[in-house]
Amino acid sequence: MPDEQSAQQTSSRDITVYYFMTRDPVTVTPETLLVDAAQTIMEHKLDGVPVVDRVNKLVGILTEYDLISKGSLLHIPTFIRLLQDLQLYQKDKTRINKDLTNLFTLKVGEVMNKEPLTVQPNATLEDAVKIFAEHHRVNPIPVVGKNGILVGVLSRYDIIKFYAPASFAPISYDGKATPSDDRIDRFIKKFEEQFILIPKRKAHLWAVGIVVALFIAAISLALYFI
Repeated sequence: MPDEQSAQQTSSRDITVYYFMTRDPVTVTPETLLVDAAQTIMEHKLDGVPVVDRVNKLVGILTEYDLISKGSLLHIPTFIRLLQDLQLYQKDKTRINKDLTNLFTLKVGEVMNKEPLTVQPNATLEDAVKIFAEHHRVNPIPVVGKNGILVGVLSRYDIIKFYAPASFAPISYDGKATPSDDRIDRFIKKFEEQFILIPKRKAHLWAVGIVVALFIAAISLALYFI
């Protein structure tokens, strides 16, 4: 009969990125205009988008951080001048035409992070959480399969959304420092209902796994700020 440690190790391997990642994510190509990519990020309310080639192989990632630090930052003085002297530039566009032309012709391939951190579908959720904890600018993490083909993305939201079932539980406590048994029972029930497509035999295991993963993330962040 396997001991408790062996059982925990086996269980940990079952909690993989594959079950939590977003499949068929929004993507752009290196040839996509930067302004179009920024519009895509804004419309879909994303933190970033994977950059792929013609066969859907990951070649980079473009995030909000990249747009600010590498792309738009080059043109922030342009935007400031526009705000300050908008009426003037409306009358004489030649004063700022060159800067705007450079902005509107800039492509994703010139700004993207060409060496993004990635995970494989069979990576543990624990490993992914560690990446988020250790690399604060990383979001999302591209999930790649064989030959570097993009199969999904894992974002902080994909992990944070597991707090959602807790919102269905009563907010009141039983007067002690710990939540009531009723609140915990409701949380587990809603957690299982939310992921009805996941095999029920793994539901309780994953609930425990999420708590462990979040605990690891909290410890990592605490050590980071010490």
